[in-house]
Amino acid sequence: MTHYYTMLKTQGGRSKFTFNKLYTPYSREYVDKMMKHVDENGRRYRLRGNKRYYEDERGVRIPSVWTGIKSFQTITQSEEYLKYPTQKRLPILNRIINASSNPEDVVLDPFCGCGTTVEAAKNLNRRFVGIDISHFAIDVVRERRLKDNSIPVHGFPRDLRSAEMMVQENPLEFEKWAITRIPGMIPNQRQVGDGGIDGRGRIYIDKGLVLSQVKGKRAIPLGDVRDFCHVMNRENATCGIFTSLRTISSVGAKSEMKGLGFFEMGINHYPRGQLWSIEDYFHERMPKLPALADPITGDEMMYKDVFTTAR
Repeated sequence: MTHYYTMLKTQGGRSKFTFNKLYTPYSREYVDKMMKHVDENGRRYRLRGNKRYYEDERGVRIPSVWTGIKSFQTITQSEEYLKYPTQKRLPILNRIINASSNPEDVVLDPFCGCGTTVEAAKNLNRRFVGIDISHFAIDVVRERRLKDNSIPVHGFPRDLRSAEMMVQENPLEFEKWAITRIPGMIPNQRQVGDGGIDGRGRIYIDKGLVLSQVKGKRAIPLGDVRDFCHVMNRENATCGIFTSLRTISSVGAKSEMKGLGFFEMGINHYPRGQLWSIEDYFHERMPKLPALADPITGDEMMYKDVFTTAR
């Protein structure tokens, strides 16, 4: 269950919570019936001792049982729908945040998922903090939900040195983070006993399988690269990305990958096996791949314009 919090204000040593009464606009039928009068400026009003203008009326108070907000089961074609598990409707979060906070308050969602809460908070002029254990979820929030890469994100490596620290402190988290640096790739849920596969993706055009293996250690044995080549052939993968922390310069490793050959996509040729590194990532060099399918929506995903093809 997702939890929503707003910062409590204290006054005189006592907590002061926020609860704003919410209203919906009057129906057209009500306005036509009750707001019968029109002034010289075309503004509708009713007489109740004095003039009560339509735009000054708050509307109908929303009761404690909320109805009228459709679920994603009935509007799956909505642009709002990201097909993210547990995703909530934006109108619901708008209502929750409007009721429990005021502009400039801080909204905290410690399990933010695809970021509906933080989007609502941003749109309603609240400050916000979103937390999630999934690197993939944070990418969804920043790049597809808010579409704002300037929003500060903490807990991710910002350079090669911090990536190396992440390898030492939490190698499994590094593995998941490294896989999701390639748009369209998603890590396995199972990270131990994974059969030599750390992540998967699908080519957008023909749904061909793309596999990923991640190794964070400084020296990569040639046997690790050979094992990944065997896994690719075993799984009949269209393409495979062997990801290391630092760029692999081994002639033997390059030869193993070159031996896997190429695959065609339209008029383009792509290496079937590729060596790539987080060092490449921080230098904005990406693997040579066709567009992959979004693992959630199935839509086409493209590299950012600043990325160039890895050598």
